[in-house]
Amino acid sequence: MAQLCFDTIGYGFGPWDNSKEGITLEESIFTLMKVFRLTNNDLLEGYSDTQAEAKKILNSFKSRYPTGTPWGGEKSYPWIMNRNLMATACSAFTSELSDAVFGDLPVDYHSDFEAIKIGDILRVNDGGHDVIVIDITEKGVVVAEGNFAGKVRWGAVYTKEQFVNSGGGVQTRYPVVYTLAQ
Repeated sequence: MAQLCFDTIGYGFGPWDNSKEGITLEESIFTLMKVFRLTNNDLLEGYSDTQAEAKKILNSFKSRYPTGTPWGGEKSYPWIMNRNLMATACSAFTSELSDAVFGDLPVDYHSDFEAIKIGDILRVNDGGHDVIVIDITEKGVVVAEGNFAGKVRWGAVYTKEQFVNSGGGVQTRYPVVYTLAQ
């Protein structure tokens, strides 16, 4: 095992034996994961803290844009991900909320319904409409959307079947996490 030579005693990041000199490569990766709050023990446990924070931020927009707020094709938003792109209509709504949660984190794409997280943007209706995930329940994903009949709507639920049948895709800004086994 490769050994790194820096002192981690007193920081409480790892389960290793502090009596030896240096730490293993695996221990250093674990330490970095702890620093960046990617895990709180030896196993990756997902992003429950981040999703809880995302949910809180997203729900704060309910008072700014309550259900029924006019939101049609005239709405626009300069999405942080690409200042040359002016998001409009439903994309303006989801982009503004996504930026509030993730700042300038990059976007990744997938179509795995089981991997959807709070704060992800779903592209539904064969990419013709964007919604943002505000909660996940046993019934499906709960979303908020702009430009639903020209208005904001909170609380619609997409089931896995609806997502797949609508040609769904996911824009996520959660960092990709690799386990040590990968």
